[in-house]
Amino acid sequence: MASAKSAELCRLVTQSYGLYTEKVARRFKSAHAEALSGAQYMLLNLISDAGRITAGGLAARTLMQKQQVTTVLNQLEDKGLIERTRQNENRRTVWLSTTENGSALLDEIHADFNAQLSAVFEQLDDAALDKYIDAMHTINDILAHMSAAAPSGARSK
Repeated sequence: MASAKSAELCRLVTQSYGLYTEKVARRFKSAHAEALSGAQYMLLNLISDAGRITAGGLAARTLMQKQQVTTVLNQLEDKGLIERTRQNENRRTVWLSTTENGSALLDEIHADFNAQLSAVFEQLDDAALDKYIDAMHTINDILAHMSAAAPSGARSK
């Protein structure tokens, strides 16, 4: 049984997700869909942020099965957006990194994303923007300290 605070937070997150989807995300959801699927974008972005990471590291961070991660990585590699590098000391360890084309595509997507978000947030006055910025700093600080592991009792697909 969830505590009252946990239940309230669940309600607020659900409400926030719905409002964010309605007011913000729907405006750019299909942007660059022809270039990358949602899963491809997520993994490419994580690889770029990490600099280099293993497929197992990606699976752990995304809670995706290794088979799913491998399928998406193969697609990204076929598009020339990532590269795999084996270490001489341990040939079983494969590091993933973005290629110049992968970085350029992400830069293009992020620039488009930022332009569309700016258009949405320009509707707000300075006081509302300051409140939103403060709230996002707080939320991001809290999320950064949470584990990415699935909660106990959760079923993976």
